[in-house]
Amino acid sequence: MKRIARSNRQFVAFVWIIAACDKGVTALPAPRLDSTSTISGTIRTDAAAPDPIALPENVRKVCGDHAPDPTLKIGPDRALANVVVWVEDAAPTAPSDAATPLIDQQRCAYQPAVVVGHTGGKLKVKNSDPLMHNVRAQELFNVGMPIEGQVIERALPQSAGPVKLVCDVHPWMRADVMVLPHQQWAITDAEGHFTLKGVSPGARPLRLWHPLRGEKKVSVDVPPSGEGKLNTSL
Repeated sequence: MKRIARSNRQFVAFVWIIAACDKGVTALPAPRLDSTSTISGTIRTDAAAPDPIALPENVRKVCGDHAPDPTLKIGPDRALANVVVWVEDAAPTAPSDAATPLIDQQRCAYQPAVVVGHTGGKLKVKNSDPLMHNVRAQELFNVGMPIEGQVIERALPQSAGPVKLVCDVHPWMRADVMVLPHQQWAITDAEGHFTLKGVSPGARPLRLWHPLRGEKKVSVDVPPSGEGKLNTSL
């Protein structure tokens, strides 16, 4: 009888521990995803294409006489490149090595000029020029890169938002990183086009961001196993 009573007490204690561990923990509903639903569209602008930047004499042998503005790229029919488009209510994901963007310093310009990184993830920067560059990312880091072929890797913030990169040696150089907590994003191409795949059906809130043209919120109706369309300007 004592053995049975002891076993009962142990069972009750076990149940109490499980209940205590579960107390206050609310199960989150699984995000509704439809891998065959997409959003696609085109972003345009009324901005004027910027003039090429005249480069100083001491870099022209490597970088040429002029450099086009890589950030404000305007294509045919006023198409706007380098717009980051993302689903605002997308479920967070963990950072991965595959999501680590690379920005290369080529001919005195950052290439590409706009990338997306993951919160808590990494950013790689390379110097492909036989020139001294430095990379300053606000208060995050400031690193000199004097060696051709040099690559550095630095941590991105834990919170979402934009990070601006500049070169203090060559002040016309600029790149921008939009840091997001998920992978449901796209960047418009030279024709202003973008496609988001694996979007949940319904009214999806989208955020549009360009480092020089600002930010915009829109909503797109996405049919189940279908395609939502967005054509707007920024």
